[in-house]
Amino acid sequence: MALDAKHLHAVRPDLIYAYAGGWGNARVDAPGTDFTVQAYSGVADAIAQVSGARGGSLFTVLDVLGGVMATLGVTAALLHRHLRGAGVAVESSLLGAADHLMQVTQSTARAAVLSGLYPTSQGVIAIDCQTHAQLAALAQWLGVQNDLQTCEAALQHQLRDRTAAECEAELNARDIPASVVIEDLAALQRDTRLTAYLGHNAYSSVNSPWRFA
Repeated sequence: MALDAKHLHAVRPDLIYAYAGGWGNARVDAPGTDFTVQAYSGVADAIAQVSGARGGSLFTVLDVLGGVMATLGVTAALLHRHLRGAGVAVESSLLGAADHLMQVTQSTARAAVLSGLYPTSQGVIAIDCQTHAQLAALAQWLGVQNDLQTCEAALQHQLRDRTAAECEAELNARDIPASVVIEDLAALQRDTRLTAYLGHNAYSSVNSPWRFA
């Protein structure tokens, strides 16, 4: 019907009009889907560089973040209407969410001493040494010289004789940040750390963090 905020506000000036799209105002001749925008925006490449894998995230990170940003926009618009009595037009896009994600991660990213994903005999372990003290503890655990390249090389070989779960327990006991990588999304349902945040009906979903009275 080609009705936009201008038409609807002429009838209801206090209306909150929200539009969540794919490309926003960008002139891109491609489907505005999560994975397409990941590739176009550089999010996929950033994820690949950190994870050591090809491509971006199979989790629809921009769909989720785009929805969150649209929700925040609507919430801000409701507050504006309450304070000023006027309606607002809110627009968001997957590309806008991607640009925001890239800016935030680039401006707040910490220079990790050692960070990566490492295969084990059973599963993959994520290790994130943020300090030289943590790297020294990792080197002691590996039984090698306290040197970044030496530790990296040792991780690629020594962990193949241990399971990811064993590595997580031993590393965390030494105050080295490490976590088993969940490769099967169905396994998230069994993770007790996430129980309060997930709902399980016909499918699993993330519970809303907001409550309105």
